[in-house]
Amino acid sequence: MKNIFKNLSIRQKNYLVLVGICLVLYGFSLPYSIFQVPHFIGGNDFKAHAHFMMSFADAFVSGQWIPRTLTSLELFNDAALPAADAPTFQYYGFFEGLMALPFNILHFSPANAAVWAVIFTRILCAFVMYETCCLFGATPTVAVLANFAFLISPYTMSCFYSRGALAESISHSLMVLIFYGFALSWKQKYRQSILIYTLAFAALSLCHNIFLLYGTVLFLVLISTSFRWQAIFAGGIGSVLGVLL
Repeated sequence: MKNIFKNLSIRQKNYLVLVGICLVLYGFSLPYSIFQVPHFIGGNDFKAHAHFMMSFADAFVSGQWIPRTLTSLELFNDAALPAADAPTFQYYGFFEGLMALPFNILHFSPANAAVWAVIFTRILCAFVMYETCCLFGATPTVAVLANFAFLISPYTMSCFYSRGALAESISHSLMVLIFYGFALSWKQKYRQSILIYTLAFAALSLCHNIFLLYGTVLFLVLISTSFRWQAIFAGGIGSVLGVLL
């Protein structure tokens, strides 16, 4: 085991460190999900959001490849849902439902699947932020510290632990993609930049409308600092493709 770790590159070692940071910071919620406690604090959004994720998986498995209706209302009777005899549409949180889909298909509890979806997204976000920092010239140590500062920021933590707002928690991670797209265009990697911008705006559109607005403002601020028409063009193409998707 020691030899395997020695043979890893600095980047691979730092990736393992980032995985560890994410598990430590967000792993405190796992006892709740393992023992199937459906929320962290009474009155927050976790229960309803976990329900949306579970219903997404139920609808997907039943043949709705683009899930349209919610299911299993009786399991979440105190969530903010209409009467059981009314049709309830899957209008909220398509992307987080997609992130939780593998865990729900593997028969994790709804709360467990929701928590692991957030942790998995955070880990991917950490990898992307690490690469973004390196593109801007940061040393590996500084890139890890920047990640830690983002992951431990009070609002990021409170959205997950206090409010249980899973859509916002995942959207925080997706915002990093916009920085990554800008960093790629700054390095004149325009094709990769278009791809990342497209992914960022498509995911934000399907995850949280307000964060799509935040992402648009962030994108406009960043792109206004670029003096290369290619970078502006790549950003424009990527953002439009993402929203259209």
